[in-house]
Amino acid sequence: MVWSVVTTRLNSVGFTFSTGQLFWLTALPALSGATLRIFYSFLVPVFGGRRWTALSTASLLFPALWMGLAVQDSTTPYWHSC
Repeated sequence: MVWSVVTTRLNSVGFTFSTGQLFWLTALPALSGATLRIFYSFLVPVFGGRRWTALSTASLLFPALWMGLAVQDSTTPYWHSC
């Protein structure tokens, strides 16, 4: 949800993404999250419910911190469409 809100504001803070690029930036986290949810069902019995919840929640800190740093600088490199 946070990423969807951030992507709608990227062009207003200095980035120049096309509508198609913004769509993909919004869609890819949801697609990867849906795919990784499959593994979630298999790893809970391996690690235990509380431990797996702590590990999976802690793993969300990395992309959140990266996003916070990346959107502060409009010269952050991004993929250009050909």
